[in-house]
Amino acid sequence: MIYLHSLWVGLGVETKSALIGAVATLLAAVGGFGGLILQVRSQGKQNRASVEENERRRLKAQMYEESVTVCNELSDRVVDYCNKLRVAGSQIQLAAKVGELAASSMSPDCSFESIRKSYGDCYEAAVRFVVLVERRRIIDPRMTVFRTVMNATLHDMRQNFEQRLVRSAWHILPSFAPDGRQNRYQPLSEVEAKKADAEFHFIADQVSNLGCHLDDFLIEMQNHLLGDLFGHKVPHRVPIDPKYRVITLADAEEIEQHIIAQSAWGKMATDIEAKMRAGLVTVEGQTV
Repeated sequence: MIYLHSLWVGLGVETKSALIGAVATLLAAVGGFGGLILQVRSQGKQNRASVEENERRRLKAQMYEESVTVCNELSDRVVDYCNKLRVAGSQIQLAAKVGELAASSMSPDCSFESIRKSYGDCYEAAVRFVVLVERRRIIDPRMTVFRTVMNATLHDMRQNFEQRLVRSAWHILPSFAPDGRQNRYQPLSEVEAKKADAEFHFIADQVSNLGCHLDDFLIEMQNHLLGDLFGHKVPHRVPIDPKYRVITLADAEEIEQHIIAQSAWGKMATDIEAKMRAGLVTVEGQTV
């Protein structure tokens, strides 16, 4: 240090000024280079955050579009199935009235086979919706409430078809020969036709409620996937008849408990689970 001090004192004024200027320039360059590095690093972080945010938005939009596609397909199948049931009931009544007049005879255009196929298409589309909900749990674990609602609806739909529609419809609707020609149709009495029409409309009304659940699901999808993009939330529907309950994630736990406790599907699932647990305990007891 003494040597450096002596060396510095021995330097001329111009030399000292030149050295001071050089050191100042060097420090400014180092400072500027360091600031540039920090700026590039900060900009890199911002770019990565922007890319990540854009990717999240793209993924959210894709997930929403997939949800709309599945729901639209199921909605179309529900409408087709319900329309076939209602039209069948109306045509059976019309054929009965024409038969009572004895002026002429007519046969409904619908057949049990067409209704059965429409039911199968609707059921398969509903199963695809359940699979979709399983894949959307990452959005919010409470999404499983729509799986529970759909399972209960599918159970009632299957019961109505197998235990009510098959028994009451297949023998009162037109039948067709293997070559596609319609067999002779025997109209019902007006009383029987009215009863059949009421049965068909009852089943259709039960299935049509499924469309309300799809609306509830898509509203939750919009709010969770697109709400931050547009800055507001879509309000839930307000049913005229309170028995057609709105399915929301906010009430998911209470709704699931109600369905499990009160619906036919929930009681069946609880009974199956209890039997399985009892069987497991028995097996474990035998093993021990």
